Amino acid sequence: MNRQESEEYFDPEVLLSVTRFEEMLNKQLSYFFEQSDYEDIIDFYFQKEDYDKALVVVEYAIKQHPYTADFLITKADLLISTENCEEALELLVMAENLGSTNNELFILQGDANLFLNNFEKAIESYNLAIPLSQDQEDKEALFLKLSFVLQSNREFDEALYCLEEMISTGPVSEETIEEINLCVLQLGDHKKGIKVFNNIIDRDPYSHLAWYFLGTTYVNAQNYEKALRAFDYSILIKEDFEPAIMEYGITLCVLHRYEESTQYFHKALRINTQADDILKYLGLAYEKMNIMPKARHYYEKAIKICMSQSSIDEYWYLIGRSYDIEEKHTQARHFYLKSTEFFQGKSIYYKALARVEKVLEHGLAVIDAYVMAIKLDPEDSENWVELALCYLNEGDKLTAVDLLLEANGEYKESSEIQYALAGMLIELGRKKEGIILLEDALTSDYSANHLLFDYFPSLELNDKVLEIIDQFNS
Repeated sequence: MNRQESEEYFDPEVLLSVTRFEEMLNKQLSYFFEQSDYEDIIDFYFQKEDYDKALVVVEYAIKQHPYTADFLITKADLLISTENCEEALELLVMAENLGSTNNELFILQGDANLFLNNFEKAIESYNLAIPLSQDQEDKEALFLKLSFVLQSNREFDEALYCLEEMISTGPVSEETIEEINLCVLQLGDHKKGIKVFNNIIDRDPYSHLAWYFLGTTYVNAQNYEKALRAFDYSILIKEDFEPAIMEYGITLCVLHRYEESTQYFHKALRINTQADDILKYLGLAYEKMNIMPKARHYYEKAIKICMSQSSIDEYWYLIGRSYDIEEKHTQARHFYLKSTEFFQGKSIYYKALARVEKVLEHGLAVIDAYVMAIKLDPEDSENWVELALCYLNEGDKLTAVDLLLEANGEYKESSEIQYALAGMLIELGRKKEGIILLEDALTSDYSANHLLFDYFPSLELNDKVLEIIDQFNS
């Protein structure tokens, strides 16, 4: 749309005022404009998104009408949009001193303070604006702003309370329902979330989104049957609502109803044919049913349409795992290696690779895989223990002990590392050190003493070790 076409939408009198104002600027003259004329000219430039020119008009308006608070507010609005928030706040104080108490003033104060991270002042301003807002949509927008500030200030209880107030004033938008869900998730208060979503449903029984979040809240509360009922209503209201369909299928998987879950995943796939994550869930369901060829079929389809390399790596890993479950270790190794081909991947990929390499008796490859697993997830105690046992089996006793000593220093509360180190020292003849560490492990976690014999079965025949364990038991 060219300038001539766009200007046809404006009142001729407005265009005349704009022309006169531009003539004044071009000829460097001084014309007087009524307040209403300035408002029209400013609105004209706002509509055309020429904010620099709008700011020029406001400057002239303030000079000619210095006691008109509306122009100060308009200038503050423009300054906030250009991130000059401190100057904007000064203008808003001036407008307030002139007696202005409209909600726009307080909203802009809130916006400016929010930008400056003055959360408490922003909250105060938005709270002043809410009762001055007559329009329901404006009021809801304010509640959302206030909720955002409270969440930014990590006051999730207050944010949720604020949104609950919104529910009591009338119908709420999907955006408000989503914000309520975010607060519920942050608080981890499932009981409260169930109550809030039920309140929304009481007011609007056909809100598919409220039913959906009620379902996810029940899932988080591990009340899966009620979750399924909520997802069911969400789907009844909106048949093509993919998130509810997917969550229904995933919840069925949690309940080990895998065959039934595939019906929902297929339904979701008909809605979104290019969703590789749906194909992944189909593969996982068939994997749980021990139908590995079908599981691989869906993982392979997911790879073909996936745009994310990290997800593709995951699907290679899952194909490898399906072969691993079938004890086809050579094939499993091939796909586990592919899962680490482009990126370092995840610790779990290398951990799985290490186990397969161990079965295939590839000693050095086992060590390499566990080294990478530790690099990617140093807090997984099992990787440290397994790597140390690999070194031990390869005859490198010193490295095995040093590795567990290092791990024990870093992760003192790990029962796996404590028992493995104690057992290794005893096995290697360093009995005094080993016994001290065994006593420490028993003191920390007596119930895990079976780990000692898992790692070193021969210690079940060691009378001294059995005696110490019996002492702690009594």
